[in-house]
Amino acid sequence: MNYANFHEVSSFSRASMNFMTLTKISSGGQISIPAKIRRRWQTKQLVLEDRGNEIVLHPVPADPISAAAGSLAGGNLDSDQLRAISRADDAAAEQRRYPKDH
Repeated sequence: MNYANFHEVSSFSRASMNFMTLTKISSGGQISIPAKIRRRWQTKQLVLEDRGNEIVLHPVPADPISAAAGSLAGGNLDSDQLRAISRADDAAAEQRRYPKDH
């Protein structure tokens, strides 16, 4: 995407709302989240995820325990299986960050 001529983009559908805006990073490493987005997500905390080729911000619910209730229901995964999945995810992210071909 060419950000030189970037304009605010928003599109709506029945299932979701997409919104993208260009923001600057301050010399202190801070970014400003537009009020429209802050009001929509009503959160005071974000998780920053580095996916190697992009950065994704995830809103943290006010009560993360309640929000996660039932998220593993039916999965029947033990801690060793969850750890193996986490390691595989980490290895994939590392591969995206540092491809072996370069």
